[in-house]
Amino acid sequence: MIDFSKNNQRFVFQSSFDKIEVMPVLHRNSVYFMGMGEREDYLCTKVIDDNFIALDKHGILTSWSIFTGKVSAEPVNLNEELEISGFEIYSHNKQTDKVFNREWCSKILLMSTKKNAGDKKVIRASKFLSYNDSIEKEDADFKLLEIVNQREVKIIASFKHPYYKGRKQFLHFSEKGDFMLEILDYNRFNVYQLKGHDTEANWQLQ
Repeated sequence: MIDFSKNNQRFVFQSSFDKIEVMPVLHRNSVYFMGMGEREDYLCTKVIDDNFIALDKHGILTSWSIFTGKVSAEPVNLNEELEISGFEIYSHNKQTDKVFNREWCSKILLMSTKKNAGDKKVIRASKFLSYNDSIEKEDADFKLLEIVNQREVKIIASFKHPYYKGRKQFLHFSEKGDFMLEILDYNRFNVYQLKGHDTEANWQLQ
């Protein structure tokens, strides 16, 4: 490398005695399409053929042409079908956990913001209890969604799962959505397999 321009973000390389190559610095900036909102306005996205498809927080599914940047199909309102009002992108810590918020994910995990006082479980520590059973937790409602096409979003699973508020709790899913990896404090890992589908889904500890 013989030069770097901060103004236009370009590297300059001398590849031979008589040839100089100029290349842009790779970045992760979002390329916005016409009429598109900010990244935080969307839940999940997917590229199918030549279309970029995005589901926003209001349940509106919109498609853009990758080539023209214009809307390629009439937006579809799926809010009533998906019932995602009162749900938000899951994060155990909004400052440090950016797993589902940072990337443009084709699958997204949502957690209900509605809390029921009766769901909270507080158990005193005991030498006869496991660590998981001895800490405060509550049963939260989750939905795992995936965009299928320009008019359809699939609910892979709608389920209840313990939520350890204020503690590390990463939730990752397999490509097919049939396995869930849970990473907790002190390098503890749980692997669950999906049993049932949609509203009857539950995760069986392996």
